[in-house]
Amino acid sequence: MIDVRHLERVATQDLRYGLYIAELDRPWDEVPVMFQGFVLKSARDLKTLQKHCEYVFVERERSQPDAYDAAVAAAAPTKGNVAKAAAGKGGRYPKKSQLAARVKAAVEQRVQSLDFLNRSLADVRLGRAVSSREARQVVEALADQVTNNADAMLWLTSLKKKDAYSSLHSVNVAVLTLAFGMHLGIRGQSLETLGLGALLHDVGKVRLPSKLLNKPEPLSPEEWTRAKGHAEVGVEVLQKSGGFSKEVLDIVGMHHERLDGSGYPNGLRGSDFPYAARIVALANAYDSLTTNRPYRSARPADEALQELYNQRESSYGSELVQEFIQCIGIFPVGSLVKLDNGALGIVVGTSPDNRLRPTVLLVQTPEGEPYQKRVLLNLASEPEPDAEHSARHIRDVVNPAEHDIDIGAIVAFEFGIDW
Repeated sequence: MIDVRHLERVATQDLRYGLYIAELDRPWDEVPVMFQGFVLKSARDLKTLQKHCEYVFVERERSQPDAYDAAVAAAAPTKGNVAKAAAGKGGRYPKKSQLAARVKAAVEQRVQSLDFLNRSLADVRLGRAVSSREARQVVEALADQVTNNADAMLWLTSLKKKDAYSSLHSVNVAVLTLAFGMHLGIRGQSLETLGLGALLHDVGKVRLPSKLLNKPEPLSPEEWTRAKGHAEVGVEVLQKSGGFSKEVLDIVGMHHERLDGSGYPNGLRGSDFPYAARIVALANAYDSLTTNRPYRSARPADEALQELYNQRESSYGSELVQEFIQCIGIFPVGSLVKLDNGALGIVVGTSPDNRLRPTVLLVQTPEGEPYQKRVLLNLASEPEPDAEHSARHIRDVVNPAEHDIDIGAIVAFEFGIDW
């Protein structure tokens, strides 16, 4: 194994032909290149590295001098000792007080959004209209929080309540959609349209009996037909309410369509399934898969992303799914991970330039015991050279249920929130 401390770390977007690629940010067998150590010469290898890696380590002695100097100059703002770069963000063990403040702000916004949604659903049950003006205000506030406090907002989407699935799910889908839309470069009115459609995508379910929504057994053909009708009912509700654009109505009516025509209610195919509706459909599917339902258990985040990836061609479009995975990250905020020293932690924050080494809240020791005092660990900050058995990397994403870990209860306790 080459000692990476004697190599230069370079983001793959800054790579130049002529550089000697000595190490990757992941095992060599996970990247389809021919050699474990090579001079970068082809566009194919460059594209492969940029697709699979966020950064690599290059060796100066084997690189062309001009290529090496150019790459180092491009990386100058972020190059050097990772521990020094991370020190300004709290070092190896950031203070929880800063995260607590962000979580509190995210919780407050989520409570306000849930309040609006619950009131709106109650109004719909009584035959009243949904306020488009108030809905826009909620989406605007959510977008502001996602812009400035994305990690905390996304973290809260992992907290679920069985007795409030519909409203929590809708707020989660709105947050995921807004984050994904921003990742795609969508702004302004188009982003508001996405947020409105996502927040209200399931409004039609208010007309379905709870015993149908919560039935643990497979639905009968008649029940399934009625359940599928919630998309069209939602469109009718918003049409009667007034103030919602055709694009918002399309999202509400089409969030269960699929590219291959297997979706409902109209079995749309290809370009007839609008881009905006596909974005919300992806966010909706991800949150549904990672939530306990009466008829199945929640899937871990990595398994949910894998399932969406498997359906990329038939359901949402390959490019869009891959962008969603990049947005959510290999180790999504809120997921439980096992570190290379055997400890378990909850991912609480990621950096765009170092997604493979996020900040985690340590919850279980390498020996399998709960931490008496839970601390934050910034994996992007290197441990002291003489530190033995210190975690550096994530080994795997694990299922909280298999380790008897209640992420929601831990977050509520650590940050004093009512979830």
